[in-house]
Amino acid sequence: MNSKQLFEIALGNIQPWFIEKIEFMEGADKSKELHIHLDFPKGSTFQDESGKDCKAYDTKQHTWRHLKRLFHRSGSQELSSKIIGSPADFTDLR
Repeated sequence: MNSKQLFEIALGNIQPWFIEKIEFMEGADKSKELHIHLDFPKGSTFQDESGKDCKAYDTKQHTWRHLKRLFHRSGSQELSSKIIGSPADFTDLR
């Protein structure tokens, strides 16, 4: 089992999201940071607040910092997208 498979199991069913890559990076204070990059296939649909399936568009990359895991800082990077029919500029697709 590789690290990508391990994190896919840990995150559970997050479809249509998938883990694009996992990497250790050096932080500003020279500490190691775990970065998990999430993405979704082009043409994916997401449910809006009313439960209606909508296509994503105009994606924007975000980074979140989470608590330390396994003695390393951890964070996730993913795309948030506008969805057709959503009243909000950006809908949190998580």
